[in-house]
Amino acid sequence: MAETVQRLQIKFAAEGPLRYISHLDLMRAWERACKRAGLPLSHSQGFSPRPKIALAAPLPVGTASECELLDLRLDERVDCRAAAERLEPQLPRGARVLEVSELPLRHPSLQSLVRTTDYVVDARGGRG
Repeated sequence: MAETVQRLQIKFAAEGPLRYISHLDLMRAWERACKRAGLPLSHSQGFSPRPKIALAAPLPVGTASECELLDLRLDERVDCRAAAERLEPQLPRGARVLEVSELPLRHPSLQSLVRTTDYVVDARGGRG
């Protein structure tokens, strides 16, 4: 099994129809997009290896976001700009890559860094 050599952090927007899918479905969508984009994802070891993909926090169903964070661990180095260009056409409608950056392999996990979340509620045009 190959060793993780690179860690990418992807900042993305989840809007439109994408806001209505669950956290697990969003994870599967990213997994499929990464595979179709040909990114060399690292996998866990064991009986049922899984790609090393992690979201910072689950997005509540029905909520749009302009700043979701995702970590990918890769077995081969990939240019950040090239990764964004390869991923964008593979993502489901409503997902947009905003930024891809490289993190040190030993950087703390996204989940451990989340301290607060801000929500903006727009009640205009609600149903009634």
